[in-house]
Amino acid sequence: MPQLYSFAIASLLLVPALASAQSSSRMAQTAAPIDRPLLQNPTSINDMPIVLEAESLRGVANAVTHQAGLAGHVLCVDATANIDTTATRQGIEALILRAKRAHINTLLFDVKPLGGEVLYKSKIAPYLTEWKGKKYDPNFDRLATTIEVAKRHGISVFAMMNTFSDGHKLFKSGPGYARPQWQSVSYNALRAVQAQNGEKMAFPSVPNEVAPLGQLSVFLAPDPAAKPNPNLPPNAAKTSFKPDGTSALVDEGGKILVVGAAPMIAALPMPKGARVLTGAGAAGAWIAANLRVGEGVKFSAVPSLQKMADAPWEKVGLFVSPHNPEVRAYATSIAREIAGNYAVDGVVFDRMRFSGLGTDFSDLARAEFEKTLGKRVENWPADVLSYADDPFAPVIQGPLYQQWLEFRAATIQGFTRDAAREVRAARRGVQVGVYVGSWYSDYYGVGVNWAANDFNAGYEWMTPEYFRTGYAQELDWISPGCYYPVATRADALAQGFDPQATVESAAALSNAVVNDVAWVHGALYLENYNNKPDDFARAIAVCKQATQGVMIFDAVHLDQRGWWPVLERALAQDALAPDRVPGLLAGVRSTAGALKTSRGNGGVTVGSMTQVPISATP
Repeated sequence: MPQLYSFAIASLLLVPALASAQSSSRMAQTAAPIDRPLLQNPTSINDMPIVLEAESLRGVANAVTHQAGLAGHVLCVDATANIDTTATRQGIEALILRAKRAHINTLLFDVKPLGGEVLYKSKIAPYLTEWKGKKYDPNFDRLATTIEVAKRHGISVFAMMNTFSDGHKLFKSGPGYARPQWQSVSYNALRAVQAQNGEKMAFPSVPNEVAPLGQLSVFLAPDPAAKPNPNLPPNAAKTSFKPDGTSALVDEGGKILVVGAAPMIAALPMPKGARVLTGAGAAGAWIAANLRVGEGVKFSAVPSLQKMADAPWEKVGLFVSPHNPEVRAYATSIAREIAGNYAVDGVVFDRMRFSGLGTDFSDLARAEFEKTLGKRVENWPADVLSYADDPFAPVIQGPLYQQWLEFRAATIQGFTRDAAREVRAARRGVQVGVYVGSWYSDYYGVGVNWAANDFNAGYEWMTPEYFRTGYAQELDWISPGCYYPVATRADALAQGFDPQATVESAAALSNAVVNDVAWVHGALYLENYNNKPDDFARAIAVCKQATQGVMIFDAVHLDQRGWWPVLERALAQDALAPDRVPGLLAGVRSTAGALKTSRGNGGVTVGSMTQVPISATP
């Protein structure tokens, strides 16, 4: 059990900040008690008992904010999704009035979407003057207008920027196209299937993906014994059988079981582990001409390194390389420009990451990695990882795989530290935050360790020093996407689903991972709730219980569904965001630090709570 005497001394640092929070006219009522084990001897701060829970899944930040009635009520305003709403002063005023009525206290205003063009007056980045064929006034400053209106209504504004995405592949636009030397190099496999007669046909490098018309799609058949997962869209195979297509069902060993019209194959029971090959047009004709029941097929994978613009498996964002010092300087200059020229309350980094496990494998990345290792990588990139012929097999880990994961995370940590310092130097009091995915156990795939650098989950893919690459302590504010339609573990168990794949588990894990060094506001993806407003409201309550607030993605979905009244009822009343209380985060960190001494640096684990699977993301 943590030493209460150390806690009592350190907690005195919270007194002035909590006194300010308690006296605020906007402070909400104390949150309802949470059903968790508590320390038996609560410590009193300014005559208010601050009770810390004994398990690491809670902590100082939750105890202080819940009992002081503090909560971040954050609304994300995506740049392109809301581009018409924010194109005029009238639209911005209407949006902020709706947000105010719904008890929002913080706007997360996206000013640099993934295409790399911006929605503020910049001398660095190009302005977004056209979107999907519609032109917009280049002289209207959306960010300045939003800040002016929001501040009048007592709402904070955090400017969000897509950090390492500088182009939109669907529109082939953005500054990343003009600077091809900045682009990440993506490493994947060119995949094909070969019939027994020797004929081959290529298919997309990402399996379980619906291929364009005329191309071959290859899917893993769903487990017939498994209950449908509410967190994922319907199996892609079921939605890609074309009425005029041809399909083949192949067992795990490559033996062809059935060939026929796609609708007929779609209706068949599919053995566990079976593969489905399906397509119309040229792909359907290839299946019909070359695949025979009882014969076999072979899959192949040829390694391929491609610049982001040329890689067909990289679909939307044109990611640039975080290893490139010019890229880092450019991204930092944009953040510094925003903080220096606008009265924002903070700058939040989105997509401050790699596009996936296959990036960045540029020559520059290799040189930096070799410098870190102190030796040459002889077999590049296979000494890091390679791809199996079986499209559904995991990547083959090379002898340098773990070191590579640590190297990538250290690169992002270094950028975070430097960018945060530059932002804070540009304007006094400006905060720095990040928007990430809550699935910490898998997030290493995009090269990010968003934990505190004293948190060690001990996964098998981690080096002994990996935990030191955590960057949460460089930030004031973290919003992890808790993208699950089921709110609580109890709900999941009652419905027969995995209790870890819930908002509650994701939010609790996020709070544990950040480990009391930054505020945590669990994020909800409104699309997960379809026509279930009560589930959305329940998820909001769960996020606020498990973290220090909630972030709603996105304003446009509230408009489309008419769910502003739902949000108003769910948030219930105004609240003061914890980041608005001067000195409170510093006090939380100091108090938590005294408690952490009993655990030892890097000694925190959360056991099965870390097993939260990846969910579909916006």
